[in-house]
Amino acid sequence: MSRAGDVSRAGLDGRLGGQAGGGDPASAPCGECAPAERAAPGAGGRWLVAPGVELLGEYSGSGFKENPYLVRRADGRMVQVSRLLYHVLVLLADDTRSTQAVALAASWNWGRRLGVADVDFLARSKLLPVGLVLEGSADRAGELLQQGPPAAAAPGVLFALRHKVTLLGRKRVRFLAWLLSPWFTPAMVVAVLGCLGFGEAWLFGQGHALYLGVHDLLANPVLVLATFAILVASGGLHELGHAAACRYGGADPGAIGIGLYLVWPVFFSDVTSSYALSRRSRVRVDLGGVYFNCLGVLATLGAYQAWHAPFLLIAALVQEAAALQQLMPVLRLDGYYLVADLAGVPDLYARIGPVLASLRFWSPAPRRAAELCVRARAIIVAWVAVAVPIMLGGLGIFVASLPRVAPETATSVGGHAELAYHAMLAGHPALSAVSALDVVVLMLPIAGVSLGLARTGRLAGRLALRGAGSLVGGPSRRSAQVPT
Repeated sequence: MSRAGDVSRAGLDGRLGGQAGGGDPASAPCGECAPAERAAPGAGGRWLVAPGVELLGEYSGSGFKENPYLVRRADGRMVQVSRLLYHVLVLLADDTRSTQAVALAASWNWGRRLGVADVDFLARSKLLPVGLVLEGSADRAGELLQQGPPAAAAPGVLFALRHKVTLLGRKRVRFLAWLLSPWFTPAMVVAVLGCLGFGEAWLFGQGHALYLGVHDLLANPVLVLATFAILVASGGLHELGHAAACRYGGADPGAIGIGLYLVWPVFFSDVTSSYALSRRSRVRVDLGGVYFNCLGVLATLGAYQAWHAPFLLIAALVQEAAALQQLMPVLRLDGYYLVADLAGVPDLYARIGPVLASLRFWSPAPRRAAELCVRARAIIVAWVAVAVPIMLGGLGIFVASLPRVAPETATSVGGHAELAYHAMLAGHPALSAVSALDVVVLMLPIAGVSLGLARTGRLAGRLALRGAGSLVGGPSRRSAQVPT
């Protein structure tokens, strides 16, 4: 799953493309902003909502003390804004209003005086950098609205999905999601889970058939390729599950495609629009992929009953293992998004430091932690207590075993590569393909962990340099902000 900017899910944070307006709305009147920070627009200047921008409304069920509002850009990226900025965008959406009229209406709605310079500051410093507005004059309004949306830099995400390629366009995905959405009716869900429970009890009682399935896979490379094809199809079905759950909740899913997660090729589905749904519906979207994997397992067990091919039982177990892996609350898998939606906080990784710092009772909580409710902070602390030991433990085991594993992996890769070459020369394409697949499977873990360590190191280095700069009196990266 991806939520554009994820997690396209995308993944980007994964699902929010940016955050505009982070001040406290109850702090001080906008007139107290430094005049240098509120340069008035030129004569006849005005602000226009960028083409394709969609105002989605309040972020329902969020973990913030004051619910933020969500805006979707033309490229699908979601931006989180404060209530004041959202009201300004609503007023700017009426392109017949002048900046002065927007300031008067915003002052009436907000209950505090806003001048033309205040509206200009909000638009220029908060909305323009994230690509939500355009600056122009009244006589150029039509020309500007015909142009594409302004470019806005995508946020740097540590474990983001990259190099994405669309496989199914938005229209086709929406049709398939509409077609499959009845699977999420309560009666259907109860029936599927009941059949799954019965199927699992039966599957783990088939010891001899499972043994035959392993024996057939070791003896026949074609069956290995068939099992791999079933696993790939299960991945596509997983993404259709997210899209169908999104459609069942009342939102329109985006495209389905494939991308690189570090070095692993993975499917993704753009369900960014699910942010506009209730928390319950977002959780349904998070679990929709695993639910459709259950349908895939049942279909595989049904195929075994029809053809009595033991390798299909192994294929069913492999699908279950892949589905359970998605529920891990680390990296940016379905489990991560599930925790984020339960907490009502989309950018969990960005909140780790502030939330942990807020546990120091002798000092004030950082702003990014203080703006969260107690429930959200408790969920994030529990998530950190589970996710961080898993990541650090796995990393420690990998680093400790690397001196022994690396030479063995290199030897095994060389052996499988040689086997693939000779099998192709001998006219055994299936065996050659399986050996080549073994080479890829052996190389990807080391390459993926190495790349992840490199990116984490670069991020830690930038944070360390930023902290060192602040200690020696370097220039601050904070600028004056109008409370929003």
